[in-house]
Amino acid sequence: MKTMKDYNGRVVILENGDLAEGTYFVEDWILRYKDGLLNNEKGENGEVLPAVEKTDGTHYEYFENGKLHRENEPAIIDLLDDVEEWWLNGNQVRSPSGRNG
Repeated sequence: MKTMKDYNGRVVILENGDLAEGTYFVEDWILRYKDGLLNNEKGENGEVLPAVEKTDGTHYEYFENGKLHRENEPAIIDLLDDVEEWWLNGNQVRSPSGRNG
């Protein structure tokens, strides 16, 4: 399973020196940035759009201000590999069931 965990807390600067901002489509990934950091977005209907998702809908990662973070639900979900990882403020934590990963 490929993830963007390595970008946890990292600022992304584009070749022209600007901070990454907005939505980018890279191969089969959708990446959302705010101020150079991976960051969830609000959708048109108020739903939370994950900072990272596969275009086929099989993988999602939730970041807030560049840190993997999601309260009450897993921050990383991979449907193909049946993986859920729980993160708060950039730190991996145990799931409510005690299982992680």
